[in-house]
Parts: sequence; C-alpha cells; structure tokens
Amino acid sequence: MDNQTISTKILRYKNNGNDIEMVNKKLILAYGNVYFNDSKSYDDEERKNYYVLSDDKKFAYPLIENTRLPQSQILESLTQNNYSQKTTCNFFDSKITNNGYINNLDILFAENCGKNDLVVRMRNYKNNWHIEKNQRELKEHQAKEKQEELENQEKLKAKELKKQNDIKTAYEKIKNQKKLTATEFELLCNIENIKLPIKFLGWLREHCGSIKIENHKSDISEYVVGTNSYYTSYMYNKGHKSTSIYKYADMLGNAVSL
Repeated sequence: MDNQTISTKILRYKNNGNDIEMVNKKLILAYGNVYFNDSKSYDDEERKNYYVLSDDKKFAYPLIENTRLPQSQILESLTQNNYSQKTTCNFFDSKITNNGYINNLDILFAENCGKNDLVVRMRNYKNNWHIEKNQRELKEHQAKEKQEELENQEKLKAKELKKQNDIKTAYEKIKNQKKLTATEFELLCNIENIKLPIKFLGWLREHCGSIKIENHKSDISEYVVGTNSYYTSYMYNKGHKSTSIYKYADMLGNAVSL
C-alpha cells in the first residue's frame, strides 16, 4: 500500500450522535479515492481504522468508523463495492437508488462539496423517506393492533368455551357421580346464585379437595341427625374442617334437584 498522506477535513457525528463536527485529519491513501487514518481507541488502546471517501480531497466522508475488523477484511469489502470507482455524487445517488438512508451528515457533506442540485434531491428524498417510514410504521402498528384484537377475541372465545365445558362437566358429575372438586363446587354455586362468603371461599380454595353430596336414601329409616337435607362428605387438609360446608352443599343440592 502507498504511504501517500493528505491533510483534509473530516465531517463526522459527535459522540452524542446528533451534532456534526468538522475536524482536520491526516489521511493515508488506501486505494483510489479511499483513505484512512490510524489512531488509538479510547477504551482499550486497540488500533482502529477510519475509512473515508473523498472527491477533491478538501472534505472527507466516513465510510466505516471505529471498527475493529482487520484492515484486509475492510479493504476487501470496500473493493467489492467499487468505492474507488465512485465519486461522492455517485455514492449518494446509489444510496437514493437503493432506497438507502440519507442523513444530515450526507446532506452537509454534499453542501460543502457545492453539489446544490444533489442537496435538493437528497433533502426531498429524506423527507419522503421519513413520510413513507411513518406510513409503514402506522400500517404495521394498525396491523399489530388488529392481530392482537383477533388473538384476544380468540382467547375470550376459548375461555368461554372452556367455562361452558367445565359447567357441563360439573353438572354431569354432581348428577351422576355426586362428587365435585372444590373448583367445580364453587363454579356451580356461582351459576346457581349461591353466595359464598369470602372466609368460606378461602377455605374452599386452600384446604378443600373434593366434596360428595348425596340425597338420603328412602329405604333408610334412621337418617343422619340434623337439619341437613343431604348427606355430605368432603376431603380436606388435616386440621382444617369446615362447619359451613354442609349448609352450602344443601343449598347446591336443592338448586340442582339431586
């Protein structure tokens, strides 16, 4: 590689990523009209390469900044894109033709190169690019919202279908097997408008396993002593009996006409 060096001004973004600055740099010829400068990175003192494209060598445009790729690999990439054969005008024309992104740095560089017609094209393209981008994002957002709405509707339908199946299963079980899980017991009480107190609900959900509700058989002469219309048994966590279960089991038995 030729060690030819030039002094020129480099346009670049500041560290904040918004403001643009112009700094003097000595650049080393890479090939054609592509140059680079060697410097140290700020974090680990690793060498970095800064490649630029220059027309008249008065200004330089950054092609690749702060990269840690090997120089040979970068040069190969730049060569494949024929940057050495392109003027700055062609470079920005290529961006526009390929629907690339034109930023403020591009426009300022073209202004400094005196490419007024190109600057107008770039500004118009940039404005249209943002308008089209906003339109695309709006359509994508609307499509996403519609998809989410459809998914929510499907979830609600599935939830309602499951609920109806659970209700049907619970009614079949209490009629045929006379036995329910605590969850099914609560579900049928809700359907039959049997109000369960919060304290009882807490016990039912935490400590009750299953509940069996049977009508007293007519051929038994001595019924269970008490006011219960039904014979109720239940599984529960040790040490957590309930004195209220019989009352609500009776109410549910009457409601479903066991």
